[in-house]
Amino acid sequence: MEMIISQLRYFFASLLYGILLMVCYDFLKIFRRCVRHGKILLWIEDWLFWCVAAFVVFQMVFALNYGMIRFFFVVSLIFGMWLYRKLVGEHLVSGICAIFAPVHRMYVWIKQKCGKKTAKSKKSS
Repeated sequence: MEMIISQLRYFFASLLYGILLMVCYDFLKIFRRCVRHGKILLWIEDWLFWCVAAFVVFQMVFALNYGMIRFFFVVSLIFGMWLYRKLVGEHLVSGICAIFAPVHRMYVWIKQKCGKKTAKSKKSS
């Protein structure tokens, strides 16, 4: 019975890790919407994110199942990612971006105003 409980714990942990990975990736998407950057930087960010994600998942697999990867683990991890994406993902990103959009616009406006004053003061010198 203990073996079944440990495998169930492994299953639900992988489901939770799939959800948490997508939550973290959504915060990366929110950052990308606020700060625009090129394709190379996007590629580097994705590469770093998935390398860290692989390390974190490996640590979980090693801690809960002695490093043995089971088929149900992979299915559960992917299902957790898919479930989060379908039920919450885009709503969370859109909601947080809608909350921070006015703050971001105000920041850009202040930055433009300060930039114009600095340019005028340099011309007059």
